[in-house]
Amino acid sequence: RETFLRLSRASRMRIFPPPYQTLEKGHGRIEKRTIKTAPVKKGQTNFPYAAQFARVERLFTDLHGENPKKDTQIYITSLSAEEADSQALLEIIRDGFKNIAASLRKLGWNRELALSLIGI
Repeated sequence: RETFLRLSRASRMRIFPPPYQTLEKGHGRIEKRTIKTAPVKKGQTNFPYAAQFARVERLFTDLHGENPKKDTQIYITSLSAEEADSQALLEIIRDGFKNIAASLRKLGWNRELALSLIGI
């Protein structure tokens, strides 16, 4: 059984790349983001151009490391792993949210409401 588990873990590492993580401190909190990606196999989803699944887990705490909150989001992208690895996808997701928040603020939304609506 131990041999099976060892092989199983090794196989998973070939299929799923190791997660990529970032740690940011700002706006009165510490935020750790972890992204795990997996290739989309033919027939696995109804999205015709899907190339990768991405699971982003965000862990928030205040600056003292207290009051933890966790959020998990699932994404499907047409970008292949060659076009966008885990790090690139996480940056695209983060930058996209920043752009949405900026657009909402330009429309007169206050910063906290705009950020809370998009989960930042």
